[in-house]
Amino acid sequence: MKTKTKENLIYGFKSLYSNDAVMESAKNTPWWIAVIIAVVATFIPVIPITVAASNQYGSSFLSNLTENMETYLTQGGLDLKAANNEFIVTNDRLAYEIDGVDQEQAELIPASKLVEVYSYEATREGKTQIDFKFFYTTASNSSKDEINISTILSDYIENADLSYAVGTTTQKKDIAAEEQESQTYYFPSYILLSKYGIHAKIMRPDSTLAYSVPTGFGDWKNTINGTKLIENSLAVFDENGVAVTPSLNNQEYTEGVLNNWKVYFNESYISTRDTNVTYSLIIYYGIYLLMLLFMGLMVFLLTRGKRNIFNYLKFGICLKMAAWSSITPAVLSLILGFVLPAYAIMYFIVLLGIRVMWMSMKQLRPQY
Repeated sequence: MKTKTKENLIYGFKSLYSNDAVMESAKNTPWWIAVIIAVVATFIPVIPITVAASNQYGSSFLSNLTENMETYLTQGGLDLKAANNEFIVTNDRLAYEIDGVDQEQAELIPASKLVEVYSYEATREGKTQIDFKFFYTTASNSSKDEINISTILSDYIENADLSYAVGTTTQKKDIAAEEQESQTYYFPSYILLSKYGIHAKIMRPDSTLAYSVPTGFGDWKNTINGTKLIENSLAVFDENGVAVTPSLNNQEYTEGVLNNWKVYFNESYISTRDTNVTYSLIIYYGIYLLMLLFMGLMVFLLTRGKRNIFNYLKFGICLKMAAWSSITPAVLSLILGFVLPAYAIMYFIVLLGIRVMWMSMKQLRPQY
């Protein structure tokens, strides 16, 4: 090994903690090595961000808080099956059938493109309230359409006038105007099955607000062709593969039904998750590269003073110094990103800024 190569390796290793070594490495190594380091160093802190994005699931809103959804889905599924209602996925589209008849093809879907398929009512302390609803719509996700999922949600589901008075099944629009202010209103939790995707929200029982959990939403692109949502969701088996007897009082069965619906939500979220992972990788990688360029510019500007003995440093050298100083912040960001993922986005930016500012104030300061 040549002496110069050996020295460069030593300085390269020392650059992890030594600002002097950063300067020597920037001066004595080729530009392409700095480019490689910059590319790798800015990619490393993106890893925990993309891992976190890839570990998101469509059923996450049902993980910690179900608010009796297992009961709603079980009873709703049993009632819909008894009435010969079914939802079938075909070629990435969902059809709503009754007695084997596609309701859209039979032109039975109303002009609003929304059908209330099922409503679950519960009586507590002598008061009856709607806790859950199933909806179906042919509306698309495209904002180009006059009636899309967004308008369906705002105009036909979560419209304030369509909320219910707490403890009743009476909507606000049906209450006399002079009595409306004295009432407290609520929205039932719901699942909106659309021709193009799925949407769900768990609502607070005595409020028009949802719980602070992610809302389930996705498409049918990753759901097996021919899947029958109601029939498949009601098929629950124990650990030995034996079918569990359908019963609303059987916790094993109701949890099994909920888990089957979780599969639907997870499958529906795959496309969105893949898009999020791709965007996270591209966006944050680009941000970190720009941050590195900005730090190189900062080093260049901070050494321009007449009293600064390093004012001879060219812009290219300053960029190389920023690249060599980025290794340690990148590694620390990787570690912290997995330990405390909530702030993974900021670690590299903060740590690189500290490293470069420390180098500028310690090694590159003006001499008096």
